This record gives sequence, structure tokens and C-alpha cells, in this order.
Amino acid sequence: TVKIYQHNRGDYRQHIVTYYLGKQRVRKVVTDFASAKKEAERVANRLSHGETQALKLTSEDSAAYLEARRLLSSLNVPLLSAVEEYCEAKKLGVPLLAAAKYYVSRHKATFARKSISEVVEEFMKAKAADGMSLRYLADCRSRLGRFARDVHTEVATVDTSVIAAWLRGLGQSGRSRNNYRAMVQSLFRFARANGYLPKNEPTVADDLPLAKDMGGEIGIFKVEELAQLLIADPVELKVKGDRGTLVTYYVLGGLCGLRHAEINRMDWTDIDLSQRIIRISAAKAKTAANRIVPLCDSAVDWLTEFHQEKGQICSDRQSKYARDIAKKFEIEWPANGLRHSYGSYRLAQVKSAPQVALEMGNTPQMIFGHYRSVVTEQDADFWFKLSPDRAKKFAEIRNSKLLAAA
Repeated sequence: TVKIYQHNRGDYRQHIVTYYLGKQRVRKVVTDFASAKKEAERVANRLSHGETQALKLTSEDSAAYLEARRLLSSLNVPLLSAVEEYCEAKKLGVPLLAAAKYYVSRHKATFARKSISEVVEEFMKAKAADGMSLRYLADCRSRLGRFARDVHTEVATVDTSVIAAWLRGLGQSGRSRNNYRAMVQSLFRFARANGYLPKNEPTVADDLPLAKDMGGEIGIFKVEELAQLLIADPVELKVKGDRGTLVTYYVLGGLCGLRHAEINRMDWTDIDLSQRIIRISAAKAKTAANRIVPLCDSAVDWLTEFHQEKGQICSDRQSKYARDIAKKFEIEWPANGLRHSYGSYRLAQVKSAPQVALEMGNTPQMIFGHYRSVVTEQDADFWFKLSPDRAKKFAEIRNSKLLAAA
């Protein structure tokens, strides 16, 4: 119940709206009856809905509330949302207006709104136009395609924490996760170079933490296994592939340490038998840096037999043919087995990680961390002296062992 009392004060009459909030009696003085009635109806309506807190507002509070609503109306922002956002910003300990002005000063340039998937497509086209290898492009498509499928946002709004969480959720080894990280960093630097991110500032991908690389045991070939592969005749084994091309593939990978992709890009003109070196140009190297690889005596012997003046040395199919031959001899083919074998035997031979790193186009840390297999100096000597004649002898030894075991 809300009551209205009238009280004469000299020449004018007061109207007093009276009601109870709990045990507390509230009195509000209004000048005319119409206003008093309107106020009484408002109070009665609030009381009937249990909105007692709103009735405790002072006139100054009510005025502030109405003014706040008026200011927010042009922005179409609810009062509660505005207050919540302000409180969250205040918790950070930075004045909200100062933070907003700083943000505007740092983002004066307008960026094209590009989704991650759009930037990935542009990145792929650019790398293809730059002449990157099909294997590199396939690796980019696989890794960045997965990133674009999983993270649906614009490249300018994604946060470091989001990318870091995505990397951890891949379920990959530390080394593989770091490969994904490097690819994402390349993508964001591409976006910055093309004006989709602020110039002269680190990208959010630059702050991504490195995963701990536990290394892991790498697989290598035994001396007698490489010998067996070198003397194998694909025609006799009824396997596809040309023997000369396959032998060259084994030699460049196992006795020279070249990457699979580098072998596929090699031309016979890159091999200088007179100087006993292989020249790998920046365009053909994974690291985009020139390097020279020495040829051991046995490598020269094998390559001299099948040498050509010019032309591509190997196709991408040689890897499959080589594995098919290995299966015929029950030889397990480790991942990157030829290159890993070279690194392991070469490190045992020269005992210098920097030297091996220079030859393989790697870092000394990578060499020391991955190629310290259980290989003796004598094993290394046998490996790099695996001439055609010695290869036949080692293959015979392996076959004798297999027969004895059978």
C-alpha cells in the first residue's frame, strides 16, 4: 500500500508519498497531486515485483542512472555490459581511457580483414611462385592447412595463447611440434610483410614457446645392408627402377649426406668428380644456403661408373624403388635412413660436429643431438670405404649370416 497525504504549507499544498520498506517508513514530498500519484503508482509497481533495492536509490542516483542510459543509447550498449567491461579493464590496473588511446596510436593503420585460411592460400601461392619444391609445398599445405581448419579467426585478432594451446593439442613429439611452430611463424611473418599485421613489430607467433625436443633414437643402416643395396640389380629382383639411378641415390644419401629433396633437385653438372665435390646451390638446399659436400673415394668410384654429362640425376620415385629392393632383402628402411646413416658414421669418423654440420647443412647442435648413434670408428671406416669390390664382400658376409641364422 502506498498512501498520499496532503499538507498545507502557507500558501501552497504539499503532497507526501508514504510507504514502508520492511520496517522503515519512507516519505517523499511532491509538489502536485498528479506527480504524487504517478510516483505512488511507480513505487507500488516496484513493491509488487519485489524491486525494493531500486526504491532505495536517491534522487542523485536516479539522475545518474538516467544519464548513463542516455550516454550509452547512441552506442547501443547495455548499461550492465558497459559496467562489466569497465570493471574487468580496471582490474588490470591500467586506466581504461589511456589504454584505449594507446591502442589507437599503435593501430592507426587499417589492415585488410583476412582470415587465417585466406592468408594460408596466399602464402601457398607465393611459395609456389617463388619456385619452392613440391615436397616443401606439400609440407606447408599439410601443416598450415591443419592450422587453418582448427583455428577459425582473423590473422590480426588471434592471440599467442590460442596458437600455443593448438600446438600442445596436436599430440606430436617435441621436434614435430617445433616444426609446426616454425611453419606458423613463417605464415605470420608473411602476413606482416603483406600489410595484414603491424609493420616493425613482432607477431604473436614470434612469442610461441619452444617444445622440449627429447630427440629420440634415429634409425641407420648397417654397413652390410648398404653394401647389399648398392650391388642389387632391380631387373633380377623384378623391381622397378634403373640400377645406375638407384646406386646414385644410395651414394648421394648414404655416402654424401644429401637430403631426399636435394637429391631430387640435383643435376649431374652439380657433381665435380675432378675436384671430388658436390656443389649444392641455395636454390636446391632446404636451408637456402650454398654448401659444398666432399666426395670420399668410394663415392667417386660409384659415381664414375654411372656419371653423365648433364641432366636430372633422380626422380622422386627412386625412394619407393629403393624401399621395394630393401624389402626383397628383408632390410628395414628407417625414416631418412641414408642421411641419418651418413651423419652418424661421419661424426664417428671426423669427431667434429661443426664439420659434419657444414657438410650436411645443419647446426652443430642438431648434429651432436641426433647423430651420436652407437657407431665405432672402425664401422665408419668400413662405411666410407665401401667401394664396388668391398660392397660385394660385405653383401656376401650378410648373406652368410642370414643363412646361418636360418
